[in-house]
Amino acid sequence: MLLAPSHDQWRARIVTYPNTLWTAPGGRGTLKFVGETREEAEAQAIAFVERHVEAEARRLVTRARGRQTPPSGAASAALWRSCPRAEAAYLPVRFGVERAMHAG
Repeated sequence: MLLAPSHDQWRARIVTYPNTLWTAPGGRGTLKFVGETREEAEAQAIAFVERHVEAEARRLVTRARGRQTPPSGAASAALWRSCPRAEAAYLPVRFGVERAMHAG
């Protein structure tokens, strides 16, 4: 997450490995989440990522099961866990409040 002040507000942007900003559909500009505080902007970006992950999980489950409509809620999570999985991957990230100084 990249957080920066912008005039009287804060902006959050999602950064993925290797230092790539998430872009709007079609690649026309980066996604920006604006809040009155740093925490508010960050919370909006985190909520966006959570919705994106849930939608992607539903899409993958639907494709894996050959369903026409995606399952929702607990059913989605149960089907997702039962799907064949790829080999576990390691994705290093760096994070921090002022600067990305911590590895995780």
